[in-house]
Amino acid sequence: MVQSKFKIKLAATAFFAMPLSIFAQQKIIAPVDYQYLSVAPQEKVLTAKNQAVMNDIFGALFQKDWDKIRSLYADNYIQHNPDMKDGKEGVIELFSAMDFTKAVYKPQMQIAEGPYVVLFGQFQFTTGAPEMAVVDINYVQDGKSREHWDMLEMSSFTNKNASGHTHFDTKFTDKVKVDEKQLAKNKQIVVDFLNQFFNQKNFDNATKKYVDANYTEHDANGKDGSKSLLMASQSGAFNDYEYNISKVIGENDLILTHSRVHKGSKRFAVVDICRVRGNKIVEHWSVKQEIPEPAKFQHRNGMF
Repeated sequence: MVQSKFKIKLAATAFFAMPLSIFAQQKIIAPVDYQYLSVAPQEKVLTAKNQAVMNDIFGALFQKDWDKIRSLYADNYIQHNPDMKDGKEGVIELFSAMDFTKAVYKPQMQIAEGPYVVLFGQFQFTTGAPEMAVVDINYVQDGKSREHWDMLEMSSFTNKNASGHTHFDTKFTDKVKVDEKQLAKNKQIVVDFLNQFFNQKNFDNATKKYVDANYTEHDANGKDGSKSLLMASQSGAFNDYEYNISKVIGENDLILTHSRVHKGSKRFAVVDICRVRGNKIVEHWSVKQEIPEPAKFQHRNGMF
């Protein structure tokens, strides 16, 4: 992790997320071929190098070293933030206008696997601006950032939910390392839970099979424990959710999914971060952002 000041930029590149209009009338069903669960071995070995590239980018953005930024971003850099122009010049245009002495970015978590380097943290664009949670997903290849997705959600840095948790704290402070076989299993557990719970509406079985009885929930409106999740499902709170998982990124016991989500007539880009231990989900964070209309995009790449 680099110093928090260096993280300001990617956080600022966070805003909305959305699919193209083609998805508007389609029913979303989680994919049944789970090929996206794996990262190629030849990409896995480059994880640390890709993290170092992002650290260099953070430093260059903070220093406003635009020549270095141009060297660290691919010529065909793809931007999915709807409020930013496509290409590396769109990044420079945004950050050249930022006052880094007034912006706040406090990284709380980093998940990296192969070409994907993900940051989850607290963000405030300037003094007095709303406090937010932000997730940045960066795709790095051959020493350059090539693609970027992000989401922002209004979220107090200090407010606690009914179980006493902020959006950003964590129950577990110990570090757990898992082998590739267990990592793949952890990914499968999270994907199967989301598919069974939100798409198949098999609330009872999905919760009992995949969620620890004492799991920790960080959502502002959520509560700890599998019983609380079941009670919410029985009230109809999740009846109109449909998930289409786009990416699954994992590091040890932390699994991140990036999904297109329909909730009734609304569309969201959603990141779920689950901690998996003992083959059960024991902790959960999420960041979601409603998807803007296509006409509001600064590019034609969509959110995914």
